[in-house]
Amino acid sequence: MIDRGLFNISPDKLDIIAEKIYQNECAQKREYLVWWSENEEFPSLGIGHFLWLPKDINVPFEATFKRFLDVCIYDDIEIPKLLENYRSGCLWRNRNEFLDAKSYVQIEQIKDWLESTKDIQAEFLYSRALNMLEDIIEYDPAALINIKKLLSTDLGKFVVIDYVNFKGSGLNFSERYGTQGWGLLQVLQNMKFNPDPIDAFIISAIEVLKLRIEKSPPSRNENIFLNGWIKRFESYREF
Repeated sequence: MIDRGLFNISPDKLDIIAEKIYQNECAQKREYLVWWSENEEFPSLGIGHFLWLPKDINVPFEATFKRFLDVCIYDDIEIPKLLENYRSGCLWRNRNEFLDAKSYVQIEQIKDWLESTKDIQAEFLYSRALNMLEDIIEYDPAALINIKKLLSTDLGKFVVIDYVNFKGSGLNFSERYGTQGWGLLQVLQNMKFNPDPIDAFIISAIEVLKLRIEKSPPSRNENIFLNGWIKRFESYREF
């Protein structure tokens, strides 16, 4: 169990972290709050680009938008009526349906709601990261050494929240290519000694995601994402 005091973040600092994640995921633009990349089989929603998987799509990634809506329902936070059947899968069966003019009103309504719930999304990002840290420590107690180093600064707290949102905990065995995971656990385990824990994290994250690309199915063409991933990690130095 992690000492939650290590991961204490004031509301003001969490707002800053949320805006930085909004920048990383959406360039802080409303148009990207609901987005379906031509390179992916699913749309991404919210400031954290939470994945909403269509019903029959099988990919090794966590359906984070469904988890976020689960939290909203549990906390009695009203969601748009068109999202009420979210557990049955994405509202749009494919990207062509998403891009169809008939979907415009739906997309704009969801964007309105996402813009109005940024604070709730930020709390979800923080809580999810905290829970994953506890799960990681339970799975690999040695990871606590690097976790403590990262959580000693506000920048390190942001790095943990951003990476967990970006690539997950690394504990989900379905989120792997063969035996190769790419989540926070793998980055922590791969960190080398370095007096600067942020630098050590960045180097490790790049190495881990290069391994992911090597193990990924050629049909996914994941190499096209590498430069963007590296740019994101390098931005940690400028937070």
